[in-house]
Amino acid sequence: MNFYRTLTYFILLSILISGPKYLEAQKRFSISLLGNLEASFMNIGHSNAEVYNSGIYEKGGIGLGYAFGIQPQLLISKRVFVRSGLNLEHSTYKSLMKGLRFIDGNDSKIVLKNTSYTIGIPLELGRNSSIKNDKLSLNYGIGFIYNYFISKKASGKIKGSSGENSNLKQTKNIADLSIFSAYIFYGFLKNVSNKFDLGIESYLKYTPNKFTTAIYESTAKTLFESGINFRLKLK
Repeated sequence: MNFYRTLTYFILLSILISGPKYLEAQKRFSISLLGNLEASFMNIGHSNAEVYNSGIYEKGGIGLGYAFGIQPQLLISKRVFVRSGLNLEHSTYKSLMKGLRFIDGNDSKIVLKNTSYTIGIPLELGRNSSIKNDKLSLNYGIGFIYNYFISKKASGKIKGSSGENSNLKQTKNIADLSIFSAYIFYGFLKNVSNKFDLGIESYLKYTPNKFTTAIYESTAKTLFESGINFRLKLK
């Protein structure tokens, strides 16, 4: 009987000792739901189309993408935090060929796209600076992301000046998409209630993607990517 009483006292004492630490750990840990819109800018360093002097020229385009995911966050000090998680991302990379003229005299352009679906695993180190009695905080930091590709697709389309479009089956860019990206971010987080915060973050990202454009086999790369994160932080 004394054994069970001693065990009960020991359990109660352990709860009393570890309880505050557990509550403190809970305060340091949070989870965010994330939505994202992104623009990718492609650059063609030297276009081989110029060699042929045909009046056709190549140009890097702007591809649009989006993502959503979940990100746990841990405060490692009062102001410094680390974040990770899983994101489902859709990315588009675009280049253009302009100056095409057909027999009927209509000007046309070719739009070449490379699209991908990836699972992104980010790792971020950031800092927050609270203002207005902790109701609003500024967040900034750096991040790296590992991209696991689910699918990749290349496509091409002719767009005529009179509005007609036609798909191309063989004219496609070749893409060497990188599995790693690095970025910096900056934004704010506003306390809305005792259950969640709302935040917006802008970021600038570099991914060493390489491309070989269709027909003229010019080399291209992703110059940079920029986007906005919409964050719902659960407490």
